[in-house]
Amino acid sequence: MSKQGNPIKLLRKFIGGHPALHQFGTQRGFADLIERSEPYVRVLEGKEKIPGKVARQIRDRTGTSVEWLLDPSISPDTPLAELGGTLTHQTVIDLVKHEIAENRSLAARLRAEAESIQVPASSPYAKLVDGLLAAWRDKLIGELEEGDRKNFDDLMMKLGESK
Repeated sequence: MSKQGNPIKLLRKFIGGHPALHQFGTQRGFADLIERSEPYVRVLEGKEKIPGKVARQIRDRTGTSVEWLLDPSISPDTPLAELGGTLTHQTVIDLVKHEIAENRSLAARLRAEAESIQVPASSPYAKLVDGLLAAWRDKLIGELEEGDRKNFDDLMMKLGESK
């Protein structure tokens, strides 16, 4: 491992250093943020170099420079932003808010699609299928909305506490 440390570990600790982003400072939280598994994050933290595809995915989720992720020696103590300069907590917060907004939009589209599914009344299984679809729709919509509501509420509460 290079002297400056692993970029994943440095980034994870940086992100977790802000009250509104604290939940992403653990390996599990960081894995959720970049949509990977916790064991995968552990593996990345043990590697000298991370794959370019993963670096781009991390950039998309955090705003971190791919160049810095691939070579943290260019700024050994501080993550750099993809758009130049030092990465800020606000950049990460804005990307998390954007992701939540996109998820809410997806939930609304899925809800509209799910509610539009109809089974012909002439089908002998219409009542059974309608019941199963209704239960599935309710569960899917509830999980999407609850997950985003909790993440958004947690983020807003922590942002309020950090001011």
